[in-house]
Amino acid sequence: MPSTKSLLEQMHAMGNKINKYTEYGDITSNEQCGGEEMEWPPTINLRDRFHITLFGESAGAQSKLLHYGTSGMRSFFQAAIIQSSPMSFPFRTYLEYITRTVLLAEQLKCGVSDIACFRKVSYQDIITAQLVVVEHFPPDQVNDQRPLLARLFTQWTFTCSSRLFARKAPIAYTHVFTYPPITNGASNSSVFQGHVCHGDELYFLFEALRANLTAAGRRLSSNFANYWTNYAKSQDLNQPIQVPLIWPRFHNDVMKYLCFQDPIETMDNYFKDDCDFCDKIGY
Repeated sequence: MPSTKSLLEQMHAMGNKINKYTEYGDITSNEQCGGEEMEWPPTINLRDRFHITLFGESAGAQSKLLHYGTSGMRSFFQAAIIQSSPMSFPFRTYLEYITRTVLLAEQLKCGVSDIACFRKVSYQDIITAQLVVVEHFPPDQVNDQRPLLARLFTQWTFTCSSRLFARKAPIAYTHVFTYPPITNGASNSSVFQGHVCHGDELYFLFEALRANLTAAGRRLSSNFANYWTNYAKSQDLNQPIQVPLIWPRFHNDVMKYLCFQDPIETMDNYFKDDCDFCDKIGY
């Protein structure tokens, strides 16, 4: 298999290093995505990308996203499983940073290159500019805003940015994991009872902790693993191993998702209104 030359710890949430407004000498970013270059190990004789499917979850998915989007790496693999990727955490080019600057400048009523105007902006002005988000996600309880914060963060960080990526990919399949883990003796299980958290799907995917799962959980785990195995082997989620439901391809007109619950089902246009809004304000 191809290997990577770097560790995941080299990735930073701030994305690629840029020098913005360098003529002023004091506004630069200092975070940079570590090198993720791939190469064939010298001991591998069969160097056929059609035998390689990359897989990553969370930070690992960000790494695979970088591989997928870099033309020089596409000769090393045929397909990629990008699972639970926080796609709104940036790997940004200089022009993409400028795009975000334009959006902020519009809210602050500054010219995009008017650094003096940006320097005069107060924190109150920035808070006011952020209200465009609050207006779309108004508080729905008096005290506990955790459910609202979880919804906002999840949609912007995972759901909607992933939808945008799928809409631009030539071939894509999308899924949602909505099965709250029901286990015996899991740490903090009472705190998260009835909720699905980031990474919960992993021990279903790898069929771990089967002894602690209910019959429905074990069934879901087997089906989850079979879909992923099919894709790794054939780039077809629906064969050769039999699966309970055909996983439809994602299309822009009707955005279909496979929903991992019991039983597995498909759904259309998952959180469409929220994601249309997030697409509008940017990531």
